[in-house]
Amino acid sequence: EVGLSLLASSLSYWAAKGRDGCPHIFVSSHFHALQELITDAHGIISYHTMEVLKKGVELNFQFRLVDGLVDSSFAVYTACKMGVPEDVVDRANEVYEHVCGGNALSELPCVDSDEERKNRWLTRRMQEILPRVDDWDIDRDLNGLLDLIEESLLEPDERIGQSSTQESDSEHELNIQIQENDEEDAEDEEGPEERNGFLPALE
Repeated sequence: EVGLSLLASSLSYWAAKGRDGCPHIFVSSHFHALQELITDAHGIISYHTMEVLKKGVELNFQFRLVDGLVDSSFAVYTACKMGVPEDVVDRANEVYEHVCGGNALSELPCVDSDEERKNRWLTRRMQEILPRVDDWDIDRDLNGLLDLIEESLLEPDERIGQSSTQESDSEHELNIQIQENDEEDAEDEEGPEERNGFLPALE
């Protein structure tokens, strides 16, 4: 990693100047492999970490600086404590062990979840319509391009046109219902003679 290499090289440069030539430097880093890459011929570098007490499977963070090195960020433990789903944590461990074994991420099998399957489907569909999108004359037919993208990448119930149609149908039903209710109210206000077309006799 470039960041790790640059930091290790910079610290090695200053450490090579010895105790008299090197300024007092404080460095905080999450790179666990940093100490393995630093050259410290004069022995002027000291390492410190935050104290963590272990009680069985539980960790107690002391938030106190002590001498030593840390070999874990306790990220998985913290994720579990913060409520990250167990399957996500298990997947994180799987990826970590795979990378630590010297394997490339591209060799790691994907999780065949609904989201993964949908992402693969979207990728294929985007690749299929990409040539048509590249050749499309947006100035002449922007709506046609939007329709193509919508039909190609969205499920039927996700399309804007479908939603608009459903909303229009709902509004139509609502208008009919309101109209029917208005007619019923008007009939209730009329007397029985008025509904039959007759007015009551005046005395």
